[in-house]
Amino acid sequence: IDEAYLDITSSTPDYAAAEKTARGIKRVIKRKEDLTCSIGVAPNKTIAKIASDYQKPDGLTVVTSEEATKFLEPLPVDKIPGVGRKTTEELNSLGVKTIGDLARASKAVLVQRFGKNGAWMWDAANGVDETPVQEVEKKSIGRLRTLDEDTKDWEKIRKALEPMIDEVHTQAQDEGFLYQNIGVTVIFEDYQTRSKSKTLREHTSSKQAIEETAQHLVRAFESDPRKIHRIGIKVANLKQKQQQYGETPLDKFL
Repeated sequence: IDEAYLDITSSTPDYAAAEKTARGIKRVIKRKEDLTCSIGVAPNKTIAKIASDYQKPDGLTVVTSEEATKFLEPLPVDKIPGVGRKTTEELNSLGVKTIGDLARASKAVLVQRFGKNGAWMWDAANGVDETPVQEVEKKSIGRLRTLDEDTKDWEKIRKALEPMIDEVHTQAQDEGFLYQNIGVTVIFEDYQTRSKSKTLREHTSSKQAIEETAQHLVRAFESDPRKIHRIGIKVANLKQKQQQYGETPLDKFL
């Protein structure tokens, strides 16, 4: 994942609480993945995206509704997501160089020059973006790793699966998912890929189910004479566990 949006309006009373949640997300990512990330907290997606880019690579920028105009005003027009090089050059030729310039420009002139994109740019420059955050349903959780060397040593290959199974199971637990389908993928030394999977009778959160199913599935590849270059494990057909009353997915970040 390169970037994502999160709408916490209904579960967060104010920007101070939103900032606390954002700091919690940064801590969890650093602890679990040893990676930094930049987060923008703002009243809509466009401003949040601009804010997230403001202090990369490890920033946190909070822009309240009252601060939006002041924040956007001095920034170059190409900071608006979707305004590319060619559009920037055209805007510059009209004397529009900053987002503030764009906000003060005639919306009618922009529409005449750029069509519906002109109206969209003017709205963005004025801090208007009513595009909703839409949830994308997660279909699977998996890991794929390159082995230290291409091998047909199935004891080593099975050993390589163990930490991946741990990671997949832990992620499923942390994100509150049950799973019903378990799959193994191998990439051979010639980079050909094969996969095998099994659907269980019912959804489960059992780590043992992943371990036993994975060990069973890898047997299908043992007769192939080629060495294994990469191997992976995934769980799919996910179903969200029922949360306890009063619990929200954001609680772990607070």
